[in-house]
Amino acid sequence: MANVFTPNGDGKNDNFFFPGDLFQDVHCKIYDR
Repeated sequence: MANVFTPNGDGKNDNFFFPGDLFQDVHCKIYDR
C-alpha cells in the first residue's frame, strides 16, 4: 500500500488503488495532516 498520495495532476502518485481481486468494495478516508 502506498504511503504517498499526491493528486496534483503531474502523473506521479495521482491515483490510489488496491491491486488484486480480494476486494469487492473499498471504503477509505484520506486525512490531511
